[in-house]
Amino acid sequence: PVKPIGSGDAVAAGLAAAISDGRDIPDACRLGAACAAANALTDQAGFIDARRLAEFENGMSLKLET
Repeated sequence: PVKPIGSGDAVAAGLAAAISDGRDIPDACRLGAACAAANALTDQAGFIDARRLAEFENGMSLKLET
């Protein structure tokens, strides 16, 4: 990570955006985590590079145990 400041806010924003778009909870968590990871790779708090976001979101798998 370059600077993790703002990553918590990025998670919240990703979750809110996904839920607002009607995505399910695992998908919303995936987007939130991808937003945090993309934010941590920049030197600006709360800034996300859309290309990195897509890379992270597509590369994450989320396994929920029941």
